[in-house]
Amino acid sequence: MKELEEQKEVQDNTIAEEKSKKLIRIKAKVMTIARFNRMNKKIKDNSESLSKMKVKNPDGKLPMGLLTKTQEEISDDINMFLALKKIDSDNEKFPLVAF
Repeated sequence: MKELEEQKEVQDNTIAEEKSKKLIRIKAKVMTIARFNRMNKKIKDNSESLSKMKVKNPDGKLPMGLLTKTQEEISDDINMFLALKKIDSDNEKFPLVAF
């Protein structure tokens, strides 16, 4: 009799663990979808500035993690990128003296 109660308790624990794991997976999926929705909204709202950033970037891609930032952080990153590109333009020139 005691063994049956222990077995039932073990089964109840495994069922509870499975339910909690399933809830965690579902929560992770919902959070991922929410993150993608935020990214899509930022793309729509900032399409002009993001396209400028894409054109200015040498590989034609947006920097990693840019879409997960706020509007102010995106504009700060774009301004910093453009300023650094202007500063670095002297280093990008073709050397005048050949070795």
